Amino acid sequence: MGFTPLAGLMMGTRGGDVDPGAISYLMKKEYLSPENMEEILNKKSGLLGISEASSDMRDIIEGYKK
Repeated sequence: MGFTPLAGLMMGTRGGDVDPGAISYLMKKEYLSPENMEEILNKKSGLLGISEASSDMRDIIEGYKK
């Protein structure tokens, strides 16, 4: 683990390593505060962010089968 749990591979709700330029770009484009960005990076990214359904791969696979 790096300085925070965000470093490394993508997880259930954490996006993993992200280009720092992407963070500042999104903050400016979407008018996000540092607290909003932290919430997104820690709790709304990763598998949950890309699936828009769940942070649990079992749920994602089950949803794909339907």
